[in-house]
Amino acid sequence: MDCLNISSLDYICKNHCLYPNKWISAVLLPCYSTSNRPRFVCLRPKGYNASKVKYYANSTATFNQARLTLAGDIASNPGPEISFLSSQFDFGAISQSKEDLIIQNEDSQYYYIPTIVSTHRRPSKKIYSRNINNVISITRVGHLPRTKSTSNFALLNVRSIVKKSTHLCDLVISHHLDILAITETWLKGTEDDNHVITDINNILPHFKLHHIPRRNRKGGGVALLIRDGYTVLQNSIMNTSSFEYLDVSISNKSETFRLIVLYRPPLCKKNNTGNSFLQEFSSFLEELTLSRQPIIIAGDFNYHVDDLSNPEAASFLNLLESTDLIQNVSGSTHRLGHTLDLILSREENNVITDVRILSADNISDHNLVTCKVKCTKPKPSTLHVKHRNTKRLDLASMIKDIEESNLITNPQSCVTELTTQYNTNLSSIFDQHAPVNERWVTLRPHSPWYTDELRKAKQDKRRHERRYISSGLQIHHEIFIDSCKHYNDLLTATKTNYYRTLISSSDQSQLFKMTQAIMMTAMTKDEELKGPVNLSS
Repeated sequence: MDCLNISSLDYICKNHCLYPNKWISAVLLPCYSTSNRPRFVCLRPKGYNASKVKYYANSTATFNQARLTLAGDIASNPGPEISFLSSQFDFGAISQSKEDLIIQNEDSQYYYIPTIVSTHRRPSKKIYSRNINNVISITRVGHLPRTKSTSNFALLNVRSIVKKSTHLCDLVISHHLDILAITETWLKGTEDDNHVITDINNILPHFKLHHIPRRNRKGGGVALLIRDGYTVLQNSIMNTSSFEYLDVSISNKSETFRLIVLYRPPLCKKNNTGNSFLQEFSSFLEELTLSRQPIIIAGDFNYHVDDLSNPEAASFLNLLESTDLIQNVSGSTHRLGHTLDLILSREENNVITDVRILSADNISDHNLVTCKVKCTKPKPSTLHVKHRNTKRLDLASMIKDIEESNLITNPQSCVTELTTQYNTNLSSIFDQHAPVNERWVTLRPHSPWYTDELRKAKQDKRRHERRYISSGLQIHHEIFIDSCKHYNDLLTATKTNYYRTLISSSDQSQLFKMTQAIMMTAMTKDEELKGPVNLSS
């Protein structure tokens, strides 16, 4: 069959649900059955008209030629009429003759439709493949700067550090403090203070105590306990009669702030300082405002700043507002109530964050006020040590090397040379079997008397504290106070027994070394700041 007429096309279109009298661009191949009745098979992609064709940019199935042809106004093969040239196409893959591929339309014009029959199917995964060239290029952000660490700061009115040095050091270790401002140290600046300072320096060897004692009078005194690594410079101190303070500049790398630890005694008949405090403190703040450094004023002011009806507290707060200072503590800082311990800072460059009021574990009737200071914490102190791993020492091999050494096989006759030979040979053999290793170790606070019993008592104390904070009941508060007393008494007794046992078991040489180490620590770590304090009596 050379070509198909319109009637045959109508039959095919009706049986294939196509519109009659319209030209279809498809390949119709004749086939014959046993009855010699002609049949026409439409070669088309699977699902070409029966289902939706998946879109693929390089697929010929995307161009729906049949629908364009059925529209009626678009030719199946637009362009000038040309003669058939077999050389233009490769029919090697076509099973039909080229005459079967020539179809005549209604205008009796011949058009060739070259078709290649293939069983190859494009893998479906290529249809859904991703073109990475279409991905938007996102500029990578460099490594984000590390968040600067803050320093842990705390304020406590200890009410005599003389008999509470051990408990105070335990408080520093428990709360991981870097800087502790202390008021009412009750230090006098005499030799009686040495045992207190020695005790602190031995428990916290990597801290330094700066203090200004109150001389010739009981009570008072301010101090600063700060970790090694900060640079501390003392500033000039005014001669005041209504309050005592310590003024230092603390820096670490490029960060610097000015810290004032202040104590104002309460107003009483013997100490009439209430009227003069606002005047002296106002003059002090006027000079302080000239400093460009961030300022922190921490201390016990003995003002009920939480009581707005108190005229003295109102005058004090007005003075702070006029000098651009803000008060950061909110809540009761005393066992009987009211906010007495304050942390002041400038509003424009406030370096104080995360202010909290915590229990002082029954050390004082004041609570512990903690906060974060925007100053990078110094790295822990390190020590370069040398050690030998003697646990893995092969004694049999070492003894064999000693027996084969010149010390045994060829000893020197002279005593001096024999001594040199002895030291040289044994040192060489020992270095061979247990070489010297060097490393840096981080120094941390360590209490040699800290026992498992103390650890258990401390855990019970913290558990009772959490229960009291959760419930707020008075009975839980009393249980917590009792657990604090038990822990403090046990800490004092354990430390006393430790040193008593150590002294009794030491000989004269060991006792001398221990005493010398303790006293040398006190001499090198104590730093009393010479500040004029002239409180009215």
